[in-house]
Amino acid sequence: MQGGDKNIDRSKYKASLLHLPINAQILYDGLHFEDEKGFNKDSAKAYITDNKGYCVTSKESTYTAEESLDCSEIYPKRIGRIDEVVCVNENKHFYDFIDTSIPQDLNYEDYRIAGERITVIFQSGMLAGKEFEIKYYHEPKENKQGRRFEIVPQEIDGITMPDEAFKPVATDTYIVYKCALPDAYINEPKTKQGAEWEMMRKAIKFLYEREKQNYTFNGTLDDIFAKKKWDEIKEKLCIGGYVLFTDKNIEKEGLKIRITCIKDNINNPYSPEVQLTNTPPKGGISAAIQGLQYSEVLTQEQHKELVQFTKRRLRTLDVEQVMEILQNYTNKNLLRKNIPDTAAELITFLKGIAFNGDKGIDADGQAKLLDVMLKTLQSFDFDKTTETGFGITKRKDGKYQLSITDIVVWGKSVFNELEKRKLSYVGGNMVFSSCGSKIMRVEELTNAYRCYFYMDDGTTATTNLWQVGDQARTNFLILKLADTQV
Repeated sequence: MQGGDKNIDRSKYKASLLHLPINAQILYDGLHFEDEKGFNKDSAKAYITDNKGYCVTSKESTYTAEESLDCSEIYPKRIGRIDEVVCVNENKHFYDFIDTSIPQDLNYEDYRIAGERITVIFQSGMLAGKEFEIKYYHEPKENKQGRRFEIVPQEIDGITMPDEAFKPVATDTYIVYKCALPDAYINEPKTKQGAEWEMMRKAIKFLYEREKQNYTFNGTLDDIFAKKKWDEIKEKLCIGGYVLFTDKNIEKEGLKIRITCIKDNINNPYSPEVQLTNTPPKGGISAAIQGLQYSEVLTQEQHKELVQFTKRRLRTLDVEQVMEILQNYTNKNLLRKNIPDTAAELITFLKGIAFNGDKGIDADGQAKLLDVMLKTLQSFDFDKTTETGFGITKRKDGKYQLSITDIVVWGKSVFNELEKRKLSYVGGNMVFSSCGSKIMRVEELTNAYRCYFYMDDGTTATTNLWQVGDQARTNFLILKLADTQV
């Protein structure tokens, strides 16, 4: 069993679709339920539901066949009747209608589903089937009567409704949507009323017609008997009417069976051919074609309802709401080009980036720039340990140093201080080793001098390459006009 989803507040009902009353029971005699006039208790059967409200079964029957039933057209609702229509402003299409029969405890605004706008769909009149958003006033306000609905006009099929031609009138009926009605409209166990019980009654009728053995009888009415009692039986001879059929070999207790076909005899009107059956009616090819056509119409109506819903939502948004929606979307998804903006993800430029003055970065990453301000500059393969690549890096003292393999100077080179770390040539009779150090302190001993070398001058750690037996000599270079010891 599956009910409708309209006027269902899932947070309160704990289900998205209407279900049957849980662990409920009701009697049905084949024509009437226990709370209806004409109910026959002697021929009635009890029907019960499960503990979840998903199925209904006969309490006495051993019939084990299963069947599914769609009851999506059943949902909590109140069919109201209009007592008065007020034209507030014809030019602006402002119309109100009043229903004084609304109970005191049914304030639609109090039962509005969160995030939804209350709407009405008219069930009769010029606006039958049309849905409008409304503003409901339960109590009198500003010299206006209570139980009043203010209709929000909208464009339907190119016409702004309601208007003088398409407007509600007194006695028209309507249903309110987008609100969860009180429990009495869903399930009233004492009176067995409400949408859940309505769905259960439909399911029981559906089950009753299918749980018994099916029969079909064709016969001719006895003309002598019929002529004597014609005034009594002529009103009962109608397609769809029930006949109590009894037969000691078939149904001793009697079986309510439906008249499905009547063929009148022109020459003998008191002896018509009658077909009786309790088999549920099935549609033929024409019914299937009509079903397809109905499905097409239903799809078109659903599309139209969706379009009208979108128009209503956009129409009721004020300027601030529209701006907020646009701002929330653009802030997260679009980059602005007229104000500073920040990209939250990686951006790939397939053709590069162009700057003023024919400057920029092409698609291969080659840059053409005027001034570049950097903290460091190094090649991809720069490594101090392996002495590969090149780099301009910042030292611990805050100054910068250049690490590179070879330097070719085509012009003048000026050094404030130059330290030679290695001599690797042979000149005359003197061979120099690769040793070189800077003396920071000298101590005079008895037969020698003890020299202390710099191990780290703050720029580069000094490697001790001296060996026993090496001799050292001092060296002076003239770098500018003054003598500088190196």
